[in-house]
Amino acid sequence: MSDITLCINIYVRHYNKPESIKHVKDEIRDYSTIVFDNSQLRNWRKEELKLIKESAIRYAKNKLVPYTDIKVTDSIIEEFVTDTMQDLMLFS
Repeated sequence: MSDITLCINIYVRHYNKPESIKHVKDEIRDYSTIVFDNSQLRNWRKEELKLIKESAIRYAKNKLVPYTDIKVTDSIIEEFVTDTMQDLMLFS
């Protein structure tokens, strides 16, 4: 799971600077491919997935602090983490 991918996804959906969107979407594509390939290299235990999810949520919250113009709730961040982990086929 890439915390970077999560933050970029939140950035694209909640940022109001259209000139940055194409660059950010390209980053999402590139990071997602790398993260997906790496996530499939092992079998994850439920405890590990829980720790990954909790860590990603904390990391995303901290990374978004400087972006005062991006307003997201904790539930949106948690939803993004869950969706991203499902996309990586870490959750069934």
